[in-house]
Amino acid sequence: MSGQVVDIDLDAFRATCAQVGTAVSVEEAQALLLQRGFRPDGHGRWSKTLRPGHAPRKTSSASPPMSRACREHETGP
Repeated sequence: MSGQVVDIDLDAFRATCAQVGTAVSVEEAQALLLQRGFRPDGHGRWSKTLRPGHAPRKTSSASPPMSRACREHETGP
């Protein structure tokens, strides 16, 4: 049984960071996504497969987990 795949658009991730006041470069955004287990598809989208039984959080378009990742980048975890 495989888990659910979660996709993130790199530009959308950077826009979310900007909304919470933390501008990140493309390289910084890629590093943050890699740290969280995402892998690039080569076309600006990043994805990871959740373990079976682990559903993604229900979030709005300004995703709280993405916002948290941006803030942690600025302040440290």
